[in-house]
Amino acid sequence: MLLVFKHEDADSPFATVYNLQQANILQTAKERGRTMSYSELVKSNADETDIRSYLTGGKQVAVTFRIPENLRESAKEAAELRGMSFSAFMRMCMMDELSKKVL
Repeated sequence: MLLVFKHEDADSPFATVYNLQQANILQTAKERGRTMSYSELVKSNADETDIRSYLTGGKQVAVTFRIPENLRESAKEAAELRGMSFSAFMRMCMMDELSKKVL
């Protein structure tokens, strides 16, 4: 099965015909010396594996945000029930949300 990705930039890695069974969007972009953004992955109909691979890349950074105490405590309990840390639970929730197919 073949799929043609249309993109405004003719030099884009998505201006090429890909075999869906063999295509790895991130690897193709990397081989061409190009870094992709999350939005480009979504627009290119990247599969969940490619998106998750992209999301797990990069260096670790500290993030601080404010949430209601009840939400934090509930999330801590949910993480504990799953046998994971609060941070791991938050990463998992973000990964799940960001790797969903956008309608």
